[in-house]
Amino acid sequence: MAAVVGAAPVAGAVSPIEWIASGSATPQSVQPARPTVTLGDYCQAQSEPAMTADGKTAYCARVQYTDAYVWSATPDLVATDPHFPVDPGDTCLNPDAVTTGTGERTMYCNPTQSGRQHGTLVWQLQP
Repeated sequence: MAAVVGAAPVAGAVSPIEWIASGSATPQSVQPARPTVTLGDYCQAQSEPAMTADGKTAYCARVQYTDAYVWSATPDLVATDPHFPVDPGDTCLNPDAVTTGTGERTMYCNPTQSGRQHGTLVWQLQP
């Protein structure tokens, strides 16, 4: 059977009714593959989420107090640039910040409790 476009039949064309009745599936939109990235590597601002080698979602997040962006497991601000790890006692700026320091240890930004620099914010290991 010929399909009708306007008033003239088109030879060899399949009508929408025949196409549906034939059992043909509706064409699916194909999602482009996400690039594979490494957490901590630099990325461009406004980058779309990507995937890590183990299949987890990675977000391009801004490093707090800088204009740098790195791939992160969360879309939240990153407290420190992973290319410049911090050590206990290094100065920090945000008392609510948490980061991973040298040796993959979790550190918190807290004020010092005693000494000449009492109250200064520094990176400290978890108590």
